[in-house]
Amino acid sequence: MATVYANANEAAARHVETHAAVARHNEKVTAAAKANLAATKHTPRLAEAKDSADIYFPAEIESSEHDVDCFTTLHAPDAMALEFGHAPSGYFKGTKTRPPAGTYILTRAAFGE
Repeated sequence: MATVYANANEAAARHVETHAAVARHNEKVTAAAKANLAATKHTPRLAEAKDSADIYFPAEIESSEHDVDCFTTLHAPDAMALEFGHAPSGYFKGTKTRPPAGTYILTRAAFGE
């Protein structure tokens, strides 16, 4: 019969090799997310801008480590809409402006697409 230790998960999560592997994976995800964001800045939707001020895209990718976890974060105005898009709302009704489609910057980075 197997023995189950109460703190086994805690010990495994804090092991030096586990922490290094998680950090390495986070570096890969962060690099991919930065590449995805850079590619998103040059979409046809933004290429139609009239001057460089119109294509300013205040978004960035940040990587951080906390205790046993690592995070890759997208910072942008309305980051949820940038990542997942959103359905048309009253703001877009009756205009030529279309709501942005989802870019899946973090999702594609995390799943290696």
